[in-house]
Amino acid sequence: MSAAALTLEPLLTLRGGFSPLSIPDTVSTIAAKIAASERRDHAALVVSLAVMLSFETTVKALVAGGYVSTVAGRKMLHIMCGPIFISLWPLFSAGDSNAKWLAALCPAFMTLKFAAVGAGLLNLPKVVASMSRSGDRRELLRGPTCYGVVFTVSTLLFWRDLIGVMALITLCMGDASAEIIGTRFGGTLRIPWNKRKSVAGTMAFFVSSVAAGAALVMSLGVHGWWPAQEPLQLLARLSVIAMSAALAESLDWGEWDNLAVAAAAMSAGRLTERVLPGL
Repeated sequence: MSAAALTLEPLLTLRGGFSPLSIPDTVSTIAAKIAASERRDHAALVVSLAVMLSFETTVKALVAGGYVSTVAGRKMLHIMCGPIFISLWPLFSAGDSNAKWLAALCPAFMTLKFAAVGAGLLNLPKVVASMSRSGDRRELLRGPTCYGVVFTVSTLLFWRDLIGVMALITLCMGDASAEIIGTRFGGTLRIPWNKRKSVAGTMAFFVSSVAAGAALVMSLGVHGWWPAQEPLQLLARLSVIAMSAALAESLDWGEWDNLAVAAAAMSAGRLTERVLPGL
C-alpha cells in the first residue's frame, strides 16, 4: 500500500475497522489463497458463484428500489455478466482438465435458475422484473436461458480460448449495443434485408465487440492462453468474428438471436484459425 494510502486510511476507516482502501489487498489475498489451495478449482467455483450472484442481486435491488428502470437493469445484466465471468477464469487452475467443468457449473447453475423461474418452479418476482421485457416469467425460458446456455457451452468448448472470449463478448456487448444505439439513433437508415434493424445498430454491435474483445484479449494474454499476436493481426481476427456475429444479429431470429450470434462468432473464430495466417 502506498504512503498516500496509509495517510488516508485512518480517515476512511469505517465502523468495525473496515477501510475501502483495503479492498485491493483483500482481493489479492483471496486470489493468493485460492492459488495455494489444494482444492483451488472448487474454491474458484465458490468465489465465481458468489460474485455472479452478488452482481445479479445488486441489479435486482436497483430495479426494485426504482434506482434504474427494468430496461436498464436488464441491459446491465446482459452487458456485464460476460466480462465479469471471463475475468474470473484466471482463478481456476491451468493444468487441471477438470477446471473448465467446474467453471461451467457457474453459468449452468444460473441457467437452471432462469429456467426454473420461467417454468414457474421458483417464485422469484424480482428476477422476472429484472430480466424480462414484459413481466411474463415465461420469457426467461427463451432469451435468458439461451444466454446461459451460450455461457456454459462456450466455457466447455472454448475454455481460455480467444474464440470463447469473443463468443461471450459479441453476445453481451455487441448485442446490447445494437439494441441501445439502434433504438436511439437508428433513424430511417435500415438494413436492406431486415427493416426492423438499423445500420447504426449493426455498426455499434461491430465496434463495441471489437473494442471490448481487444481489451479483454490483451489483458488476459499475460496468462499465456493464446499465442502473442501483432496488433493488426489481432484486429483482423477480432473484426472478422465481430462482423460475422453482427450480420447474424441483423437477421430475424426472434427469441433465439442469442444462440445465432454465439454460433456465428464461434464459427468465424474457427474459420479465422484456418484461413488467416499467423492467427
